Amino acid sequence: PMHNPYLFAYAGMPWKTQKWVRKILQTEYSNITGGLPGNDDLGALSAWYVFSSMGFYPVCPGRAEYVLASPLFRKVTLHLPNNNEFIVESIHAEENNLYSRSVTLNGKPYRKLFIEHSDIVEGGHMIFEMDSLPVMEKIVEVHELPASVTTAKPQIRLVSWQIDRDSVEADEAFDVTVTFTNDAQVAGTKEIN
Repeated sequence: PMHNPYLFAYAGMPWKTQKWVRKILQTEYSNITGGLPGNDDLGALSAWYVFSSMGFYPVCPGRAEYVLASPLFRKVTLHLPNNNEFIVESIHAEENNLYSRSVTLNGKPYRKLFIEHSDIVEGGHMIFEMDSLPVMEKIVEVHELPASVTTAKPQIRLVSWQIDRDSVEADEAFDVTVTFTNDAQVAGTKEIN
């Protein structure tokens, strides 16, 4: 599914979203016969390309938000039905500059990894400063992430574990198999180290 690269943003890793979205834009689409990565049912693949080229995509149908990636073009102007304009501009937009170093919305720093539909409809100017290197040290706060449907913490429990042999020599590799279960009443995720 084409929305998968955008899921990295939900995990607070926007540079991975930017990397994979750009790779798909550059390698999976072309202007020849068969230049779409699948069956373009009702224009979904074409819409993915258009949105992603502008630097954002509506990952979750029914939610009025778009997850950010990085624009393919130097400037895109959306002429909205309410006579407002929403401008997306990318500074240093070059083929190798696929990572956004910073984003501003109407001249103010913008740290969220998504933009709400209402912000676009109001009109404004979003600027992406592009770079060839990812910004991996970016600290992301929960309110800066796209909305998640998980509302409760999962209750992860270790069910079993097994080692593939009875003894192991020093510096010898071995396999450990573990099984976890989520005993909570709702779905959720938890990082286990």
